[in-house]
Amino acid sequence: MDFAIALASAAQALNVVKQLREIDSAMNVAELKAKMAELYGNLADVRMALTDAQEELRAKDAEIAALKKRQIEQKPMAEVHGFMHELVDGKPKGLPFCPRCLLDGIQIRPVKVLHAYQCPNCKSHYSRLNHLNG
Repeated sequence: MDFAIALASAAQALNVVKQLREIDSAMNVAELKAKMAELYGNLADVRMALTDAQEELRAKDAEIAALKKRQIEQKPMAEVHGFMHELVDGKPKGLPFCPRCLLDGIQIRPVKVLHAYQCPNCKSHYSRLNHLNG
């Protein structure tokens, strides 16, 4: 995450501020302007790093919300011949869910491709799947 960059930039900015406080009267205007430019640059780095971190947090919050919603929408299942099928009216129906994706909490069914089935999410192949009518 960009918090480390923000903290490092903030530390540099604080160091410049400390140096500015320790200015003696012998420092000329050009040196003062150079230190101020360095300070502005460091503060701009802090702002950009914090903006990037904020965007990352928003993306993670959106992903968490999507995962929570998906968890709420989980369909009831029953195991038949080692595969998990959706329960409809108390009976397993349709194609089974992809076993690999179920490990990640995703209920998705493989689709027919040529003479086999393939999961559209993880691309796993299955040679034979039983479509249950209930």
